[in-house]
Amino acid sequence: MYEFISSLGVIGYFLIGVLGLALWKLRKLWKLRSPLDSLQHKAWRNMGGLEHPDHLDPPNDR
Repeated sequence: MYEFISSLGVIGYFLIGVLGLALWKLRKLWKLRSPLDSLQHKAWRNMGGLEHPDHLDPPNDR
């Protein structure tokens, strides 16, 4: 294991850092984009959350 880590070099450490940063950003983005965290859902839950939210109904194009 030590031999592998020491053989990576600067490019290997850079790639591991970029990959780690990308995974961290994707995890944060996924948490922020959760549908249950949207302002519409928060307002719906604060009002009791008993009725079907209007924004989830299909659009009436006819």
